[in-house]
Amino acid sequence: MPKEDKPRRFTNLAIAGRARVKDLFESFRRHFKSERDSTTTFRSFLCVAAILGILPLTVLQSQKPVDECQDVQKHIKKEQDRFKGTTTVRLDEMLLSEKVLQGEKLTLQIEVTFSSEKESKPKNVKLIFKSQGPRLRLYQGQEAIFLADGNRIRSITATDDVADQFGMSTRFEKKNVVIAYEDLVRIANAESVEMQLGAVEIKFDRKVLKALHGFMSCGFKT
Repeated sequence: MPKEDKPRRFTNLAIAGRARVKDLFESFRRHFKSERDSTTTFRSFLCVAAILGILPLTVLQSQKPVDECQDVQKHIKKEQDRFKGTTTVRLDEMLLSEKVLQGEKLTLQIEVTFSSEKESKPKNVKLIFKSQGPRLRLYQGQEAIFLADGNRIRSITATDDVADQFGMSTRFEKKNVVIAYEDLVRIANAESVEMQLGAVEIKFDRKVLKALHGFMSCGFKT
């Protein structure tokens, strides 16, 4: 058989080498493009996921104050006296504690009266405590003492409205406690609130604290 000359052999090797280099370059380019597209796609996915995750949270945060006010305003009553030029805002009576077997029950209602012509905010707030049980518990209390996050707050006055007896074993009491408006703000914004009034020593639960906070935040909005 005839032997292939050397120039042609080198030419074939050069062509094959260039083809192989070209194939390797094209493979590398496709791989790089694929990696880049995958990275871009992954980054786009992260951005979309972040937006979708943030948007519901943002909407929830923006709606939360409105929902809170709508909920608490169901339990708020406003009354205007045109002759005295005053406005009274009341928060419905709420349960503080109850012991069914012992026949004990303690409730709280808040009442705020201020002059709409002279005052931008009330000076004092009335806390109306009602107790029902086999014995008098609030009657001996000369003042109410609150611990709002450990800070002591004293009432301005604490006076008996009524102390009656129903039947042979049930006593009913009503105590009006007056505190400064700024003190109620501190109480409503506290994480922990305890109170001592007469023979009663109680810690407000989360439901009561939420109602107080909602009342101070939304109770005076028109």
